[in-house]
Amino acid sequence: MPVRVSIVLMGVAGVMLAGCATTEEAKAARSRTQLQALQQELTARGDPDSLAAAALFATWRAKLIQILNRQSPDLAPPIGAFDLITRAVAAAPERADLAFEQLQLCQEQPTCNSEALEARLRQLDPQDGMSWAYELARAAQAN
Repeated sequence: MPVRVSIVLMGVAGVMLAGCATTEEAKAARSRTQLQALQQELTARGDPDSLAAAALFATWRAKLIQILNRQSPDLAPPIGAFDLITRAVAAAPERADLAFEQLQLCQEQPTCNSEALEARLRQLDPQDGMSWAYELARAAQAN
């Protein structure tokens, strides 16, 4: 009996040591996989909050992959992120928080014209000055 216990303990110790010896690359791969699974789960739920969260996770996941691959993070969000937040806004068009997230993701894409989104945010929440900040930034760049 004591021999079996020691064999089990040695096996457990071996597994623990193997876990400690896991390379950074393996940890990074697990992180990427976990973020992808989380993004897919949120997307599958389909409600506005889950879609908005999936858009953020898509952005974070893309930036994490770039960092882990020792690349400079790209400022533009991944293509799917804007599609996800657009679906969220379509499902809850009265929500200013979702309109703001859509505006932010649009602003980060060079091909996206954000003026209509800015006007929509001003309509939803006239007290929010962020939509005006984008317009002021455009005016400053033009001068």
